[in-house]
Amino acid sequence: MHFCRNIFFATILAGALIQPVCSTAQPMQQSLLVVTVPGLSLKDLSDSISLSRLVATGKIGLMNTSSAVKKSLPASYLTMSAGMKASWPSKKNISGYQTLETINGIKSGEIYRRYTGYDPAHAAIVVPDIQAIITANADKLEPGLLAETLAVKGVPFLFIGNQDSPTEISRPGVFLAMNKKGTLSDGYIDERTYLTSQSSPAFYSTNYTFFYDKTKEFLETHTGIIFLDLGDLARLDKLYDNLPTEVYEADRNRILGDIGSFTAKLLELEQLYGYDLLLITPYPDKSSQLSGNTLAPVILRTSDSSPGLLSSASTKRPGLITNLDIAPTILDMAGINTTDDFIGAPAYALKNADPPAFLISLQHTSLDNYLLRPALLKSYVIFQIIVVLTTVILLLLRHPFLPFVRPFLLSLEILPLFFLIAPIIGPQGLFATAIFLIAAASVSTILLEKSAGLIKRLAIVCLLTSFCIVADLLVGAPLMKSSLLGYCPISGARYYGLGNEYMGVLLGSSIIGSTLLMEIVKHKKTLHAFVVSFIILTYLVAAPQWGTNVGGAIAFLCSFTLLVLLIYQIKLGPKSLTIALFGILAILLALFYFDFTRPQAEQSHIGLTARLIKKGGLSALLPIIIRKVAMNIKLLNYSLWTRVLITFLGAAALLFYRPPGVMRQIFDEYTFFKSGFITGIAASAIALLANDSGIVAAATCMIYVLVTPLYLATYRIPLGVKA
Repeated sequence: MHFCRNIFFATILAGALIQPVCSTAQPMQQSLLVVTVPGLSLKDLSDSISLSRLVATGKIGLMNTSSAVKKSLPASYLTMSAGMKASWPSKKNISGYQTLETINGIKSGEIYRRYTGYDPAHAAIVVPDIQAIITANADKLEPGLLAETLAVKGVPFLFIGNQDSPTEISRPGVFLAMNKKGTLSDGYIDERTYLTSQSSPAFYSTNYTFFYDKTKEFLETHTGIIFLDLGDLARLDKLYDNLPTEVYEADRNRILGDIGSFTAKLLELEQLYGYDLLLITPYPDKSSQLSGNTLAPVILRTSDSSPGLLSSASTKRPGLITNLDIAPTILDMAGINTTDDFIGAPAYALKNADPPAFLISLQHTSLDNYLLRPALLKSYVIFQIIVVLTTVILLLLRHPFLPFVRPFLLSLEILPLFFLIAPIIGPQGLFATAIFLIAAASVSTILLEKSAGLIKRLAIVCLLTSFCIVADLLVGAPLMKSSLLGYCPISGARYYGLGNEYMGVLLGSSIIGSTLLMEIVKHKKTLHAFVVSFIILTYLVAAPQWGTNVGGAIAFLCSFTLLVLLIYQIKLGPKSLTIALFGILAILLALFYFDFTRPQAEQSHIGLTARLIKKGGLSALLPIIIRKVAMNIKLLNYSLWTRVLITFLGAAALLFYRPPGVMRQIFDEYTFFKSGFITGIAASAIALLANDSGIVAAATCMIYVLVTPLYLATYRIPLGVKA
């Protein structure tokens, strides 16, 4: 395996190994306070006067709180600690304990020793069930990597806090600060961290005096990191369903006032000792969860005390980071290079005139799209299936109603374009958006059918769609980021570049559109322009500063190579295919090398993959491949796009047999389109195999590959004549 790794980097990253990426981090000059407040919302930061100073003097952002399987508060803490999306074990009562605390009469340190075989002699806190956490996660995930890295580098740190209630021991914050063995050398998580409340329905409330005293004590003697877990909002949210709204809101406002007063005291300590402060909401409040919003606020206050927006190389989006960026941010502030150890990247600041207003708008848009997307895309998918099946049936019957399906077929190809440009119009709500899409597609279809010839109208739709996607990519994909067919910060599958939905649309529309254009022009020079345009298009899809889609790059390279071979009528023998394969491989390796050698803040997930291979060898690709396969299997079982793809493939197969000769007639008349159709089928298959949500890419590609011959076939069938 070491030999394979060396060969890989000799080929891809030779220069990078000689001149490794340098960290800009400096040795830790002052302490860092990491304050976690589960249950805090962006609205709280806007409305709370007591928290306004933090907002006014800090860099603020929204954090995606996704974990590996099911989102939860413990999984989010664990994800931040490991620097990879983590799963939470099915066992619910996993927690941390002071080493001398007793569980059923036995000291927790002794239980930890029996469960793990490790001696907890020098540990203040232990997690006896650490093995259950390890077992529940992938081999490459390392719970406690953050604390382990701090310990190796000699950075002292302290953890304080819990979320206990009278009926439950709840200390998930421990999972952020524990090491790989599930221990903490210094910290307090027992009953000293809370008081018995005289008014709160949660009965316990944070002992802020204890937190303050221990924080001050640490700052007087150390330069390191203090983790403070303020659990009152989390305690209250567990009672959300059991309390009247007025009781819940009253206690929540009291808690926010306490948090604001405590942070004000922390800022007073800053004047004495000088430190940076990172406030994290590991998981949002109950109300946000119920509405579908799992973005949570983060504030970074540094010595310059200037406001701004947070971003990172993981998202490349102003005001947006992920929970995978937390550990790299903490370590970067401690002067520790994390380039090869963590998937995420350190957060950085961007200037903005009004950060809170920007984030409120971002959250509102993200949530609207997240809630609208299922209904509208499901409707579009069902519409595709109905139209294609209806067309096939009418073709088989040679039914007189066949001409009536033509506008619906054309609208299938038009709608992805209007899904893209809808954010410009800015319709609000499900009904308004649906009306806009229906009206725009209807009017466009009518105009095209009245003003353009058969091939020309199809070419216009395909090429205009491709042009708009490319134009959007070149300016940073602002439309795709807000499109219902794009990607969403809440789901967190992608934050920038070319998403798989529009990758498939671009792939199918560019192949079919270009070959239809050749049918119109029918000039030899068109072939040369075609080759140049597709080289440029492939570069845009692959380039880290634009498309950043590795699976898409593979699909475009392979399919366009095939299309060139078919159009130039080059024999598809072993020699030509071998040359094409090595050319594709060389381009992909150059892409990985280019992105890897860029500064980490500018790298995309292409460079990240190269970093993972550098650290773990070729075996580091295995979890990526497994994830891609698992995602495709999941989508095969649950996604409506699977039904679309199956419907399209079935219809394409049927067209070759019934009605007899219809596809032969189309291919005989439109030879360039024949090459495009064959390439489109292959492109859809490659997109399926090369992407972790390949079903979606393959299905959206087939919209153009299949609907176009169906549309042409409706003009080829003599109506009322039996086959």
